[in-house]
Amino acid sequence: MSKVYYDSDDLSPVLAGRYVTKVDGDTLTLDDGTVLEFEGNEGCCCGSGDYWLTELFQRGTPNARIMSAEVKTTQLGDDEYDDTRYTLFVIVDDERLPLAEFEGNDGNGYYGSGFNITVTRKGVAS
Repeated sequence: MSKVYYDSDDLSPVLAGRYVTKVDGDTLTLDDGTVLEFEGNEGCCCGSGDYWLTELFQRGTPNARIMSAEVKTTQLGDDEYDDTRYTLFVIVDDERLPLAEFEGNDGNGYYGSGFNITVTRKGVAS
């Protein structure tokens, strides 16, 4: 079964108690076989609202599992038209670590922003 989560959704229920076993392009695989496919917002052909994945990290181990997750947004300059970074952080052993980073620009604001994640759980029917 697949479900789409957005940057405003709480991903803690998906990630808590898990750890990343594989990073492959825009996809993470968790220890239970769950696959997370990351996609930046696709805005206008003019570039407004376009966000792209800049980095994925392998986090957690069998002895240090992810405890929770949160998203932080950072403006990368002083001007409202400067790029924005979305960072999905996870807590592992009481340490706040980035799991995924996206950068982009809202432009005129009409074409959205941020990212989404398609979560596919292995062996679960749709």
